[in-house]
Amino acid sequence: MPRIIITNDDGIDAPGLATLFLAAKGLGEILVVAPSGPRSGAGHSVTTNDPMMLTPMGQNWLSVSG
Repeated sequence: MPRIIITNDDGIDAPGLATLFLAAKGLGEILVVAPSGPRSGAGHSVTTNDPMMLTPMGQNWLSVSG
């Protein structure tokens, strides 16, 4: 069974993320990992001075700070 990672830069609460998750359901083991808030335009930023925190938001849904 394939493993599918779904992510975005709009944040864990973005409606498109949930839509993509529902569209991929049944295609494999799905893991959703997205920033805790909108991070558009920050794709090349690096978190170096603060710890990165993972917060479980549900089964196989993780919010990432940083």
